[in-house]
Amino acid sequence: MIDVQKLADLARMRVSENEQEGVAKDLETIVGFVDVVQSRDVSAAKTTAQSYNVFREDAVAPLASAHDLIGIAPQTQDHFVKVPKVIE
Repeated sequence: MIDVQKLADLARMRVSENEQEGVAKDLETIVGFVDVVQSRDVSAAKTTAQSYNVFREDAVAPLASAHDLIGIAPQTQDHFVKVPKVIE
């Protein structure tokens, strides 16, 4: 049986005595599921991450000029980008 109170203490969580039994059952179910997954042989499985590249190719492109960046900024002042003040 999983020591729910010890796990709660390690996680710095409060678990009431009324909740402990339900949490213990949930954790046992999760651990059982992990055991099932770990027992499966997936060595022959093909992963989709290695099957295809969903990202665009890296391409070298010229950097935008400061003038171009100022032109698309929502707010500017004296050729600088104006941003909200975040420090008091």
